[in-house]
Amino acid sequence: MEEIRRYSWHFAEYMGGREDGPNDPMSQPFKKTPYASLVRESIQNSLDVPLDEERPVKVCFKIRQIGKGDYGPFFDIADHIKGCQEYFSAQKTAQEMYKPMWEYLNGLDKWSRLWYIQVSDYNTTGMKYKKDDNANPFYSFVRSAGVSSKNDVKAGGSYGFGKAAYFYISPIRTILVSTMTDEGECFFEGVSSLCTHTLGESKKKYVSVGYFDDNGGYPVSEKYRIPKRFQREEPGTDICIMGIKADDEEEKKKIYEEMTRAVLRNFWLAIYEKKLEITINDKEINHDNVSVLMKSFFPDDDDTTTKKTIYNPRPYFRAVAEYAPNNKNFTKIERTLPILGHVFFYSYKKNKVTDKVVYMRAPRMYVYSQKTNSAFGFYGVFICDSKDGNVVLRSMENAAHDEWSAACCTEGTRKLGRKAKKELEDFIKSVIEEMFPSGQANVQEIQGLKDFLYIYTADEDDDSDSEALIGDATDTKDEEGSSVTTDTQGEVSKDQNGGRTNSHVVVEWNSNPHSRDDKGTSIAGNGNRRKCSGGGGTSAKDPRVRYSDNPQGTDGARKRLIEVKYRSFAQTVQGNTVHKLVIYTHEDVEDAEIKIFVGSEQNDQSLEISHSSLGEIEKNCIKGLHLYEGKNTLDIMFNNNMRYALSISAYENI
Repeated sequence: MEEIRRYSWHFAEYMGGREDGPNDPMSQPFKKTPYASLVRESIQNSLDVPLDEERPVKVCFKIRQIGKGDYGPFFDIADHIKGCQEYFSAQKTAQEMYKPMWEYLNGLDKWSRLWYIQVSDYNTTGMKYKKDDNANPFYSFVRSAGVSSKNDVKAGGSYGFGKAAYFYISPIRTILVSTMTDEGECFFEGVSSLCTHTLGESKKKYVSVGYFDDNGGYPVSEKYRIPKRFQREEPGTDICIMGIKADDEEEKKKIYEEMTRAVLRNFWLAIYEKKLEITINDKEINHDNVSVLMKSFFPDDDDTTTKKTIYNPRPYFRAVAEYAPNNKNFTKIERTLPILGHVFFYSYKKNKVTDKVVYMRAPRMYVYSQKTNSAFGFYGVFICDSKDGNVVLRSMENAAHDEWSAACCTEGTRKLGRKAKKELEDFIKSVIEEMFPSGQANVQEIQGLKDFLYIYTADEDDDSDSEALIGDATDTKDEEGSSVTTDTQGEVSKDQNGGRTNSHVVVEWNSNPHSRDDKGTSIAGNGNRRKCSGGGGTSAKDPRVRYSDNPQGTDGARKRLIEVKYRSFAQTVQGNTVHKLVIYTHEDVEDAEIKIFVGSEQNDQSLEISHSSLGEIEKNCIKGLHLYEGKNTLDIMFNNNMRYALSISAYENI
């Protein structure tokens, strides 16, 4: 290990300006599922740079170890970690983060071993580097923050924040990077992302990020000077996340299982289409065995999850893998759209399941899943693989790569983003209509109802809607809780799978100019709105602004009451009571939240929601909604399968 003796850590002296503390906001999206986040970010990076697109990209995950006696200079990072702890001695977060790091490293002797995860890719171009060039991949990944060098329209990430997933897993916030380019060039460097700190008796101050090399703080570019363990023999990149906790086989097993689940959940389509092969602890996941592994790790054939980021991929995998032109339960639809270009839609029809669609683009990586406003029984997979469509969808993708929203676009592209989102939604509606023509609809058609439900007939005419259901309510009192209700008993009919469905529809109109929640006393100027007991009350500047229910008072998230009009429809479909909630707004609300109450106007109560076609459920609240200007439709179900008159309070998180 002669070559490692020349290595040392290089932290620049602090020369003034902003200091970096122990809190890293870039790591927030990766805290809940660190190893799954590592899988998503690392494989996405590899898929973005294939060397030969006719062969699959290969990514390997392996837990390895180094000895302190062999790599002594690397372990000098303990001195800088100690300096972080001392400089921010009054910060609780700093003590909780850096004290265990230092104690662990300081307790190692020369025979001790340090565990790390090595992520290696093959059939990739590697990362080029040129000093004083801030547009090359090695610079973007190792020597910068918030910088991306990805110019390929198919590329998965464009924010340059994904590297936080690597640092967050490392208890010592340190990684080593070794790469070989397709031209045979080699580069190596370690990087540690700590905080501003002092060092030695002089207490000289240093910056937060330091580099491990033998080149004065710059990457090593000669292969013979790279430690042999970290030398590449073919194009690609190794990223080593240092200091993980893997002291026994049970800990390693848990890490490998979390990684395997993440691979199957996020990249099953890329694997199935032979664009990707994964090896986790010498066990390969490829086109030939992905179906078997899917059944093993996800034995349930139904996706009953409610969060966008956690879902059961198996029924969606079946939609693609088991598609056959003559199988009536599987459908494939291709179209070319004006903005998104060439798109696919696969579906797997299954009776009595929630209609839900998984969304992907060219890299074949899972982005998010979302329930539709229909209730026919299917799982769908949307894929956009056109060049232009990927440019637009990439611009709409957030930093965590789990949402497409016009709000993520720059100011100049936001209008196009809104049009693309509308085009996508219209496409999903149209394929549902194609899969389930009017003769298979399970809900009796009544005048005006079709404007709010995804139940289609061939002769729909938007101009035929009833004014009482579209415009302002008639014969109602101008007060909270007034409504017009139509109760229509439908006939028993057959569904698309030969079953029997009793359709029962209840239509209700309402509005919430003075919506209410269930806590506190009245606030002047807001009618029957009530004040949250734990929140910090109402902004003096805007009486519609309040704080959320947070025992920390003004640390709560601020919410603005928004005025909406709404109607509810209760229908019994295949034995389940589904409440259709149609909400009208006069503005586009990117991050909305609604509270739902059931019962009469004088005796409303909250009832826990078991299902919502949009957003995330929290008791009687639906959060994370994007309410578009105009009409928005949700499917809602309650555990007791009863029909209710609904009232709502609507807020914007600000």
